[in-house]
Amino acid sequence: MRLIGLAVVLVANLLWAPFAARILELARSHKLPLIGGWGPWAQGGALFSYGPDLDPIVRLAATYVDKILKGAKPRGSSGRAAHEARLDHQFHDCEVFGLAIPQTLVQRADRVIE
Repeated sequence: MRLIGLAVVLVANLLWAPFAARILELARSHKLPLIGGWGPWAQGGALFSYGPDLDPIVRLAATYVDKILKGAKPRGSSGRAAHEARLDHQFHDCEVFGLAIPQTLVQRADRVIE
């Protein structure tokens, strides 16, 4: 196993979204491992991403909008939140950086991208 002295961890923030491709490109060109805030980061090349699974949140929001458009009072909505977190692991760059990720962490990943 090789120890790395520097890595980038991006806190989940929509302000980073427009620059995601450029940030990932810079991290890769400077050989910096990067961990991002949710799924699209791992899909784009970050080693890991951990954050909310946006699909259930969007579906829940659509359900609320549908109910409101059909006449339900917004205040009468249950207000429950879908907030499951998902761990995605992008396998390819671990090999590029010579990182050995513990198998227990890989097994805990909700999705492994190869």
